[in-house]
Amino acid sequence: MPDDIYDLVCLVADADADRFLKAIISRGIERECIAPIRWKIVIDPMKDNMVVRRADSTLRAFARDPHPRIVVLWDHDGSGRETEDPAAVEASVVALVTRTGIPAENILALAAVPEFEAILGPVWSNVARHIGHPRPARQPAVEFDVNDPKGSLMNVARNASVRWGPRIFHALGDRLSIPDLKQSAIGRRFADRLEAWFPGARHS
Repeated sequence: MPDDIYDLVCLVADADADRFLKAIISRGIERECIAPIRWKIVIDPMKDNMVVRRADSTLRAFARDPHPRIVVLWDHDGSGRETEDPAAVEASVVALVTRTGIPAENILALAAVPEFEAILGPVWSNVARHIGHPRPARQPAVEFDVNDPKGSLMNVARNASVRWGPRIFHALGDRLSIPDLKQSAIGRRFADRLEAWFPGARHS
């Protein structure tokens, strides 16, 4: 059982989402978009399908009064439930986590469709300059593929000769425009819920 009491716990499937959310949440607190909170991000080492299947087991250690707010985030592709409606999978994950005693109103389940990198769609024109050197003039820009956002980002990193890994996601989370990120469906839902749960000075 964790020694600390947290206001917010986010369960994610990998270090990429971990580093991105850490940067975004820190910026939100610094800019007073959300109130100062005690928060933690937990990575499930078994990836997306286990986040969906055993979120209750992973989060049970945090299920004590006062109950934290919970965000569960995973890639819909790779979850093992790709043929199901994402909203239905989200509802089932919320129900799963309530088995721990955490109330449903404290839980946000986010199925990233098709992948977490879809959040970059609205800011795609700025992605390359934040993860590497400007591309050579003769090198065409990488188009954003809504059906393969991770592949699109990997192509940008490859063109910029930047090693793929969590550092890329930290750089993007630290530098991209938060208002623009909120134009994506997953970005808007995440930001709206945190601002509702933990209203900052800007929203008072």
